[in-house]
Amino acid sequence: MKKQIVLHVGMDKTGTTTLQQFLHGMRAQLETAHGLLVPRTGQWSDHSHHPFAFTALGVNGFKVTDIETLFGDLEAEMSASDADQVLLSSECLFKVPYSQPNSPIWMQFRRLFSRVRIVIYVRRQDSWIESRHRHSIVSGREISIESLAEPFFADYRTYIDQWANLFGKDNVTVRPFEKQQWVNGDICQDFLSTLGLPSGDALSFTAAENQSFSSADVLFRSRLHSLGLTPPNLTRINQILGGRLQEDLPNSPMISPSQAREIIHRYEASNAGIARDYLGRESGVLFLDPLPCDENWAPPCLTLQTVQAIAAAIGATDWELYRALCKAIQDNGPSTVEMAEEDPLLIGFANDPETLLGFAQTTIGRLQKERDQERQARDAQAEDMQFQIAQHDRLIGDLNTQIEHQGLQIAERDAQITLLKDQLSRLMESRSWRLTRPVRATTTLVRKVASALQDRKS
Repeated sequence: MKKQIVLHVGMDKTGTTTLQQFLHGMRAQLETAHGLLVPRTGQWSDHSHHPFAFTALGVNGFKVTDIETLFGDLEAEMSASDADQVLLSSECLFKVPYSQPNSPIWMQFRRLFSRVRIVIYVRRQDSWIESRHRHSIVSGREISIESLAEPFFADYRTYIDQWANLFGKDNVTVRPFEKQQWVNGDICQDFLSTLGLPSGDALSFTAAENQSFSSADVLFRSRLHSLGLTPPNLTRINQILGGRLQEDLPNSPMISPSQAREIIHRYEASNAGIARDYLGRESGVLFLDPLPCDENWAPPCLTLQTVQAIAAAIGATDWELYRALCKAIQDNGPSTVEMAEEDPLLIGFANDPETLLGFAQTTIGRLQKERDQERQARDAQAEDMQFQIAQHDRLIGDLNTQIEHQGLQIAERDAQITLLKDQLSRLMESRSWRLTRPVRATTTLVRKVASALQDRKS
C-alpha cells in the first residue's frame, strides 16, 4: 500500500528553523511511535529538505533531470521503513508551484504517494515584512520594505491557491503564525496537532530559534555593506554582534504603525479569503494580534551610545577586524568628519551616512589610542618586572658567591682537622709516648691526691 506524505512548505520567517530542528531531534520517536518518517534523503545540514525545491527549480547546482534520482533514493529509504507517512520540510517549496506548476516533481509525488498533504504557516504581512527586511540587510542582500509589500511577496493567497490546484483544497492546511493561535502557545505542539499526533510529545524537546537582530544593529550593518568589506569580515561581524549584545541594543520596529496598518489593510480581503476557504472562518478573520499603535513608537536610529557599544564589541573581540573596518571606511567612505563625541549631531545620524561613517572612524581612532596606551602601560610593567628580575638575579649571584666561599672555608678546615688527626695518631703510636705513660699516670694521681687534701682543709 502506498504511503502518504506531508509537505511542510513554510512560509519563511514562520518558525521553519525551529520546526526542522524539532523534527530532526524527534526523528526516531516520530518513526517508531507514530509511523512518521522524516527522511534523510535530500536533507541538508540545517535539517531542511531544500534539495527537493532546488531540483524542481533547477537552481543552486541542482538540475531538473536529477528529480528521478532524488525520488529513487527517497523510495529506497521509504522501503526500509515501516512508517506509513513521510514528512518533508522546506520553506523554499512555498512558491515553487507558482513558478513551476507543470514541474515533473509533482508527477513524482503523485506516483509515489496515495495522498499529498500541505502544511503552510502564514505570518501577518507587516510582521513578516519587518522580519524579512531585517534579515535581508544582515545577509547583505537588502530588499526594501516597499518591495516586500508588493503582491509578489505579500499576497499569500496566490501561492496557497496554487497548492490547492495541485493537490486539492482539502489537502491544504493553513495555520496563522501567532502564538495565541497555537496549541498551548507552542509552535511545535501546534505542528504536531496538524498531523493528528499528540501535541504533548513536543514537551520533551526544546528547539533553538533563528537569531533575531535589533533595529540598531540592522541600521549599523546597512552602512557596513556599502563599504566593500569582504564576505568573511561581514560574517565575522555577524558572529560578534549576535548573542547577548542584541539584548542591550535599541529595538524599535522599522515599519511605522501607520505604514503597518496600511499594509494590513491592503491585504485584508486576501487574508479574509484564506480564513474562510482554508480555516472555515466565516468571519474572515485570519490574524488576531492587535493592530500596531502609534503610541510610544519612535523611528529606529543609531545613537552615540549604540555605536559605542557596537564598536566596543567589535574592537574588544577582534582588533584586526576593526582595523579592516577602519581601512574600508577610509577607502570607500566619505571624507572624515571631525567631531567631539559630545556633538549633539550624533544623536540622530541614522539618516546621515557621512556623520555615521565619520564617527565610526573617530571611534576607531579613539580605540586605537586606548589600545596604544594599554600597550605602553603593559610595556612599562614588563620593563619594571624585568628590572626586578635582574635585581633578583644579582642577589642570587651574590648568594651563590657567598655559598661558594663558605664551601672553600669548610674544605680548608676539613683538611686541617684531617692533618691534626693524623699527627695525633702518629704521636700516640710513637715509642716516647709509650715510655712516658707511667710518668703521666703518676702525675695524674698526685693531682687527684692534692685536690682531695685541699677539699678536706676547706
